[in-house]
Order: sequence, then C-alpha cells, then structure tokens
Amino acid sequence: METSPETASLSLFTPARIAAVVLSVLAIALVAAVLKAQPGPNQRRAEAALISDGRMLGNAAQQYFLTTGKTVAHVGYDPASGAISGDLTPWLSHIQKQLKVSEMPIESFEMNAFSLAKPEEFREATVWFTDEGRVTPNKLRQQYEKVREFFRGI
Repeated sequence: METSPETASLSLFTPARIAAVVLSVLAIALVAAVLKAQPGPNQRRAEAALISDGRMLGNAAQQYFLTTGKTVAHVGYDPASGAISGDLTPWLSHIQKQLKVSEMPIESFEMNAFSLAKPEEFREATVWFTDEGRVTPNKLRQQYEKVREFFRGI
C-alpha cells in the first residue's frame, strides 16, 4: 500500500508525538524553574560572608563584655568603608562594605542583639544575630518581639 503525501504529513502529528512534545516542554520548564529557585554560588558566598561578619561582631561583643564587665557595647559602622568604631574596635576593625546594620548598641544576653543585611544581594532579607553571633531564626525572632512588646506595656 502506497502512502500519499497528504497521509504522510498527517502521520507526523500522532497523539503520542504531540504528548511527547508537550511533556518535553513541561520538563524543560520545570528544570528551568528549579535551577532559578536555587541560590547560585555567588549568593551562597555572599550569605556565608554576611553570616561570618555577624559572627565576628558577636565574638567581638562577647570579648568586650568579658573584658569590661559591661552589658552594653556601643558600636558604629561606616557602610562606605566597612569600618567599625566604638567599643568593639580593639577586637574588630572592619566587616564588609555596604551592609545595613541595625539594633545598635549590642546588649548582652539579647536573643536579637543586632541584624545585618545586604539589600542589593538579598532583596532586603535581614539576618538577625544573638549577642554571641549566632543566627536567630525568624520564627523565634517574631515570638521574642511579641514577648518584648508585652513586657514593655507593663
């Protein structure tokens, strides 16, 4: 049996081939979405550097608290140079540039003593640290803030 050119062109679009093409396109889209959702090596390096800076600040604060016996460390930070000023300068002089540093001064025994953020790399994500330089999970931070507000109202 001979196939005419019209029948040959119709056999190219069988349901199985159409399904295979659709599944292939969906698989490519899924792989692209998964790869986009995962942080790249530069973002992982930047996150590690931010956490390292937080640990260094916390360690310097602990050294200050142990050495002086005080419970509050007054700290200054220059985002242009990354220079640290104030009470922690004997233990720490610089961290990375262009950070957003909040909750200064650093108080001893605080679960959310300070925070660091690098807006251009983390889309305004803020990392909170204890006075020892440990990362505070966001859920714990929210609960802590509720308790803190409650006691301020008393």
